[in-house]
Amino acid sequence: MYLKAIEIQGFKSFADKTVLTFGSDITAIVGPNGSGKTTLLRDIARAFEKRVVIVDSKREIAKGNIGQMTDVLYNTPKAVGIQIAVKTLYPEVIIFDESTAMLDPIGRRDVIDIMEKLNREEGITVINITHYMNEAALADKIYVMDKGKILTEGTPRDVFAQVQLLKKHRLDVPQATELAYKLTGAGLRYTQIPLNAEECAELLA
Repeated sequence: MYLKAIEIQGFKSFADKTVLTFGSDITAIVGPNGSGKTTLLRDIARAFEKRVVIVDSKREIAKGNIGQMTDVLYNTPKAVGIQIAVKTLYPEVIIFDESTAMLDPIGRRDVIDIMEKLNREEGITVINITHYMNEAALADKIYVMDKGKILTEGTPRDVFAQVQLLKKHRLDVPQATELAYKLTGAGLRYTQIPLNAEECAELLA
């Protein structure tokens, strides 16, 4: 069941009329530097108004229409603090804006675990803006954008099957997907592209 359909029209994010739909799940937004992700974040925050919480790359937390991140309510350098702080704000939507940047793999996994827990257990809609494709592959849905336009959208498997499109726009794919894609030149065939190491190992077994 969808929480809200956001019609982006006349905002800075997109030159053309675009409808983004966020359900009660986890959505990843990916794009190269300068693609418009930060502007889109502000547009989404404006659409949801006081029902949204944003966690930025410093793990600082702000609530509402915080276009310039001026209303910081919490500073939670430790990932575990995010869950505690966010639950006290009772949001319907939480946006993680590059929140795993500058973290080691264990720290990134901790933040991802919190995203999943807030979504699955608390019913909070999660929007994850990220550069990490292995991380985006864990979402239920992905939007890919560049130069203020949505290039493609769909499930992680649908999106990452479009390897050439993503590379054309200076984007990577998950490591397992990259390996399988390169091995097609050596004759590897598959019915669905692998997204993680386990799927890739099964494919190559």
